[in-house]
Amino acid sequence: MTWLWLLLWVWQGSSVRAWSAVPRPGQTLEWVRVGFKKAVAPTAVSVFETFNPGSVVCIRGAERAKGVQAEGSDWVVLWSGACEWAEDGAARAYQPPLRADTSGRLISVLEITLDTSEWGEAWWTELDAIQLTGEPPAAPAQSATAARGSGGGAAAGAAAAAAVDTWLPRMTWECDPHFASRARFERSAFGHTPPATEEEGMRRAALSMAHLNMSVLGCKYPAAVEEQVSAVAGGAKRSAASGMAVEGEMRAAAEARGIS
Repeated sequence: MTWLWLLLWVWQGSSVRAWSAVPRPGQTLEWVRVGFKKAVAPTAVSVFETFNPGSVVCIRGAERAKGVQAEGSDWVVLWSGACEWAEDGAARAYQPPLRADTSGRLISVLEITLDTSEWGEAWWTELDAIQLTGEPPAAPAQSATAARGSGGGAAAGAAAAAAVDTWLPRMTWECDPHFASRARFERSAFGHTPPATEEEGMRRAALSMAHLNMSVLGCKYPAAVEEQVSAVAGGAKRSAASGMAVEGEMRAAAEARGIS
């Protein structure tokens, strides 16, 4: 069994760190699309609603993002229904039953649709995290040569990460290239001297993580944070698009050139 997460911020009640839609004039449905690194055959999708739960009315999935903002993806409806307001309004992990006819389909992109028809200035729904649970695809048979080649690639990636001498702690979910990128950023910004205090270490580690999220995922931060990261990185600019937009645009460009 595989658990995949898009974690925003664990919270109870309204929080500026949670996600919520901005309803468009004349529209009653809004959506958020999220991507995961690995595709799985889903057995459950959990939407963590931390403020006024009940607005989720549809969950769609696709094997991969296609088109700008994934709008051209081959979507399949995993679940659809009506608003189900929590009686006490407490935060919850909403896990509706998935449709049986979608069993076995590989999913790495999710679209969560919210009904905003009841929203107002004093009432709206906020989402905090999305969890995709499922079975990984069966590994294809490999020849001995292919298996050796794959192992060599993994070893090379680990060696590249290990080659960066750093005091930074590695997060359990980090792959070799991402950890190496954070370590290089921290080293180039602050040199070889380790932080003198725990507080300074936390600040440097946080900046390295913000740099990774901004440059790889296209995440946005408050202006003050982005200015700090940009200043430390020597004024390097990042894409203002979301990670889903970047992936979708790259996929669309590749398909236009006839590349699968």
